[in-house]
Amino acid sequence: MTSSDTKTHVGLLSVLTPGDCVEAHSDEGLRWAGNVELVAPSLGMVWIQTDKGERKALDIYDFEIQTC
Repeated sequence: MTSSDTKTHVGLLSVLTPGDCVEAHSDEGLRWAGNVELVAPSLGMVWIQTDKGERKALDIYDFEIQTC
């Protein structure tokens, strides 16, 4: 989707696919980073697996999602 040195804001979750590397940013900065497991565009949700093995549900309304 992007080159490794460029981060792109994800406005539509439908562009994400399992395996994509994403970062979730809040007002405090970077909160989570990991690989996409599941995308539910109709719910505005994406589930990721972090590098620590944690599974996180990200709401596109709570976080700014960027590609890694």
